[in-house]
Amino acid sequence: MEKITLDQLKTRLRETHVYRWPLRDCSVCNVNMFYMIDREKVYFSTCDCYRLGAGSFIKSSHEYLVRILNAHTPEYRKVLWDKLINSGKPK
Repeated sequence: MEKITLDQLKTRLRETHVYRWPLRDCSVCNVNMFYMIDREKVYFSTCDCYRLGAGSFIKSSHEYLVRILNAHTPEYRKVLWDKLINSGKPK
């Protein structure tokens, strides 16, 4: 998969109504870490390991999400992209 642009990400997020992207579980406490995406704002959830308390959020950005996606190999980028876009579909 080619590198993802900021416009491409924002367009797909609007189209698919993604608002929560489960990213991973903490390797120490096993709490699910995820991104909350709200039109122009992005927040990353934390666990107790961040010393902010479980359920706290750190402000992030769409630009940071693009950097995360583009930091991986094209094959794994496709996997992450599909997980992100599919997380907005009704279950």
